Amino acid sequence: MKLTVAVVAYGRYKYLEEAAASIARQTRPPDEVLVFTDNKEAVRPIFQKHGVEAEILQEPDLTLCATYARIGEVASGDYVLPLEDDDVFKPEKTPRLMDSTVTRPKVSGHTLGNLRQP
Repeated sequence: MKLTVAVVAYGRYKYLEEAAASIARQTRPPDEVLVFTDNKEAVRPIFQKHGVEAEILQEPDLTLCATYARIGEVASGDYVLPLEDDDVFKPEKTPRLMDSTVTRPKVSGHTLGNLRQP
């Protein structure tokens, strides 16, 4: 199963470095990191500093719903884990959530969505 982490960072970069560092600390790295932003040049060095290979997508400042719809269009992972620009993941977040998709496949929630489920 492929996991995408989708970061949304529109004009709020104060805590983005901590968010990027939390992706780098994952004990099960995501297969894809997408960053939706209004300023590629401000965001790219933050992810590079932490060794996070991310696709930086400069998008207009969309509404929250429109941004999440766009994530669904672009993400290639079977599961998408959103990360806001002022949030952090504990190091074991991705493996715990991915394990739960195997052991409890009928459970779903806001924090991990199966985009390819029939």
